[in-house]
Amino acid sequence: MGQIFQVGNQYIDEETLNKERQKILDILKEEKRTYSINIFILKETIAYLEDETKELANTKIFQ
Repeated sequence: MGQIFQVGNQYIDEETLNKERQKILDILKEEKRTYSINIFILKETIAYLEDETKELANTKIFQ
């Protein structure tokens, strides 16, 4: 049995996390970009998603 991670008040198991990671890696491999570009894309995507998630959470709070 794999590890279970707590993220805030939610949980995700190791198997699901690994599957989601693999999906992301598969997409990056398909595009055949350099390591540097892939890292840049991942960092920018994380920042973007964090901002969007905060905005969505704030919108739900004020509705």
